[in-house]
Amino acid sequence: MAWRFHPSKFKNTTPKTPKKEDTIFDVPVGTLSSGNNGIQCSSSLISFNLDGEGGVAFRGKLGVLPVDARGRRQRKDMTIVCAHSEPLNDFTFFPFDANLLATCCRDERLKLWRIDNPLECRSIGDASAVLDLGADFYLECLAPHRTASQLLAAAYDSRVGIVDIAREAVALEMRVSSLDEHINSIAWSYDGKLLAALGDKGRHGAILDPRCNEPVADSLNVHGGSGRECRVIFAGIGKIVTSGFTNQRTQEIRLFDARNWRSAEHVQEYSPSTGVLLPLYDDDTKLLLLAGKGTNRLIITEIQSKAPVVSPVFEYVMHDQCVGACLGSKLRLDVMNGEVVRFYQLAKNCINPVSCIVPRRSYRDFHADLFPETVGPFPGCDSAEWLNGSDLQVLRFLQLYFRFDRLNDDGREREKFSPMRVSLDPSRKGELIATVKVNRRPQQHEVNANIERKESVETARDDSVEKATTAEEHANSNGNANLPSSSPEPPERQMVEETIIIDKPVVETKPEPAPEEPVRFRPVSEDANRDINRTGSRLSRVRSIVGVTSKYRHVETVPGGQHGTFTNVRSVNTRMPTESNAFCVSSKYAAIPLSGYAGIVSIVRVRLSEVCKLPDGVIDGVQNHTLLTDLIWNPFDESRLACGLDSGTVNVWTIEDTDRPLSQLEPSAVYKTKMPLEICRYNPCALDVMAVAAQDHWLSVWNLESNKCEWSTNPHGRDSSLAIAWSSDGRKLASVGRDLTLSVYEPQCGDSENALINRKQVLESPRAARILFACRDTLIVLVHFTRSSARVVTLLDSETLETIHTHTVDTSSQPLVPYYDFDSSVLFLTGKGDRTITMFEMLVSLMLYHPAYRLLDLDLDLFIARYNRQHPGRPPLGSIAIIETHPSLCLSFFFPLGANQMRLKVSHASPFLMPMAPASFPNGHQAISLHHKIVCDVRAVEFQRGWRLTEKSLERISFRVPRVKKDLFQSDLFPRALATWIPVMSASDWFAGHNQPPLFLDLCPEGMKQYISSPVPPVRRSLMQSEQEEQRRETAPPPPAHTQTIGDCRTEALRAAAREDRKLVGRNELVEQNWR
Repeated sequence: MAWRFHPSKFKNTTPKTPKKEDTIFDVPVGTLSSGNNGIQCSSSLISFNLDGEGGVAFRGKLGVLPVDARGRRQRKDMTIVCAHSEPLNDFTFFPFDANLLATCCRDERLKLWRIDNPLECRSIGDASAVLDLGADFYLECLAPHRTASQLLAAAYDSRVGIVDIAREAVALEMRVSSLDEHINSIAWSYDGKLLAALGDKGRHGAILDPRCNEPVADSLNVHGGSGRECRVIFAGIGKIVTSGFTNQRTQEIRLFDARNWRSAEHVQEYSPSTGVLLPLYDDDTKLLLLAGKGTNRLIITEIQSKAPVVSPVFEYVMHDQCVGACLGSKLRLDVMNGEVVRFYQLAKNCINPVSCIVPRRSYRDFHADLFPETVGPFPGCDSAEWLNGSDLQVLRFLQLYFRFDRLNDDGREREKFSPMRVSLDPSRKGELIATVKVNRRPQQHEVNANIERKESVETARDDSVEKATTAEEHANSNGNANLPSSSPEPPERQMVEETIIIDKPVVETKPEPAPEEPVRFRPVSEDANRDINRTGSRLSRVRSIVGVTSKYRHVETVPGGQHGTFTNVRSVNTRMPTESNAFCVSSKYAAIPLSGYAGIVSIVRVRLSEVCKLPDGVIDGVQNHTLLTDLIWNPFDESRLACGLDSGTVNVWTIEDTDRPLSQLEPSAVYKTKMPLEICRYNPCALDVMAVAAQDHWLSVWNLESNKCEWSTNPHGRDSSLAIAWSSDGRKLASVGRDLTLSVYEPQCGDSENALINRKQVLESPRAARILFACRDTLIVLVHFTRSSARVVTLLDSETLETIHTHTVDTSSQPLVPYYDFDSSVLFLTGKGDRTITMFEMLVSLMLYHPAYRLLDLDLDLFIARYNRQHPGRPPLGSIAIIETHPSLCLSFFFPLGANQMRLKVSHASPFLMPMAPASFPNGHQAISLHHKIVCDVRAVEFQRGWRLTEKSLERISFRVPRVKKDLFQSDLFPRALATWIPVMSASDWFAGHNQPPLFLDLCPEGMKQYISSPVPPVRRSLMQSEQEEQRRETAPPPPAHTQTIGDCRTEALRAAAREDRKLVGRNELVEQNWR
């Protein structure tokens, strides 16, 4: 079978976002600018950089915690190592001594710190050992040896020294003549023979063999740019990965192979940034994790032996910006839950352990294919043996059920972990077995490997027993235990596999606590129990492993390609105001603002049958004769374009399908205000109702039928608006301004005082912001900047404006622009100059609480249905009135259970933003714009379609969900769609205070069967709301008769155009496949 049909078992590796109680928070890390990774982890300890106390500048301090520490950890709750008086250059743990930490500073000596009791929570100022390597040695970086103990590589200037910790001296020293400046990063190979060095700010590198007469084995020309930091690591046998920058300040990684060190085997560029990508490699899974400093993206790739050498796996968006990163010990993985790698992120005030999990159907059994033999805790040789030429490798063990008891009260380990594996053979139940590959003499084939370990209360004796056992093991492995002293030393060595059996149970049996009885109103029937258990066994295990995930998470972003891209686009206006739409499309046309002060807007027909290269020469377009500030298509008429101008005028253009030049057209309507316009937005439900924000700080709502301003207010005093947005039902209008406040109005209620619903300060910086309503208008999505230029998404309650959730996207100078799809609840985020589109599915789940009990259920509808089924004689909960509303979207219910009334509280719980696969493009874009839902090709499982504008092209983009049975209608992905292209009332009816519910249409094509039935959930309303709506329904005049007719005509026209586009897309895709 071909190589492409052998997918890796790690291709579906998925990071799991930790809960807050599983993180370490309130850690005084601060914003650090150190040149190291910021955090290091051993099998028992975790160490990280600390900010200075009381505002003092950072002065070489480290915080140390047990690796299993969780919760709030302040200075008084951790061990602080006062390492140096100057900032730390590097620090690292030794792989074969989990409690030994090495630190270095540019102007001080190499120091060793032994931390046996991390729970003492004290400050340590006296090092266990101080190594003076010389008067002029300015240490830059450290790298402990991978196979030998008591050996450390240290870089200073353009030299590398091999430090023998046992003798406290430099055993070997090498000068890298190919490096002009100091060395920035060094790394050992996995067999411990070679050393890679990267210097000159990432431009040059070298491969060193320290024990040869000529230590410089080869030189490398690496990155073209010069950054402040760079990294080099070995990625398996014979491969190295370097991380640096291009000459355009773009993050870059290069992969080199031992067969040709001179040229890179693979080069991959990422986004422009000032922070270097930290490469972290796991040799067991071949996964390469890339974490960018100053960003919140974790890029997971896989190193393969055949093309593609670097295969993308997952791009994970973290909640916080990354200050540092490292990988956890393999001995700490939760292997029985599919955790293959643990990634530690050091943020500004927290440490987040991110588990990378391979999803499997069941985790009841151990998946041996995911966990090959891993490196054990015992070295292959010591420093003296390695310096004398020994290449003994580290013992490797299978990582099933590694024993590692918790710490005693004094902080010491009760018993060292046993680097063995548990036998899966039932006849060997309870035996510890290790398969050891060691270098052996060919004469000896059997070894007495029965080792008896004795327990002791004293920790010192435990350590001595372990050292004696290790020494005996290595003596037997080296062939010196059972052989006479006169036996000659053989010139060759071979690999022999032996089995060590220790008669000792691997895990102490502990009595399991009795499960708590769930809270029920009355005994449940067996049928109900059977249904609940069946559902829970199918879903709860998967959710407990990978959490709640989006059904759109594997979204495919399909670009237009050759037959879906307008080329030769010229003179695009790249200086549109940040408050405006830089580009917009309707179902028929695309409006592209051109550069210059004449306000020219080019119109392009976006029917797929007319995709072509735009003609050369003078660009035709509508001319506004003044500076353009904003533009938007009428959502109910794809041929009417509104242009806001700097002169305080709104020109409405009607585009005709004629051969008449656009430059000869005149505006079909002109609306004038007193001050220059900044933003204009159509009402999504009412015809010819527009909200306008002007530079005179006033927000007004216009009736375009009568050409009058019917409502106005000053929401931000002397400051102007940054963004405005309508709710999906067309009732609420929100505005966020430069005074850092957000105001929500209901203009139908009268003047500004009566119309104001709430006002609150929500911003940190007045640079730029965007808002929109989401989740059926219960949330407000606020996209803004922080003081540190981080682009942040904040979810607010639309009624109380309380902050529900905050998510940091990345750091950039351009603001993010959000786009929201009502039906799928997908949030699209991108900005000017970005090459990616970040997508999230917004989900607000319900949690049901009782004051005297724990959580009762996660789904209110499921709970109510279950209650009604179990209590048929009582009043159904579906008719219970909501009597109180609390902040943060909390609702309170009274259940009529007779005299014993029960009060329950329903609140929304995380996750709120479920990440989806981001869309990546080869070049940056100016803006994107999305179509109405009716244009989507549901047969191809396309849930959204849009266009992407660059400086030279206009490209169609399609968002699809991969499904197998595309011949069936995917009703779970396509619910009844909100008809945003059909108005539900006229402008006069809207200003009269009438409200009509939005229209929802079925997107299922004729003759297409449904794959999953999606019943419409019941709507629960309060008694007061029901009475008010009944009175409005009686007093409200009937809707205009022509509204539905126009909507039907528009729907049929759009569906016909979509059918033509679908046929053309299928034909073009077939042509492209045949051409390939």
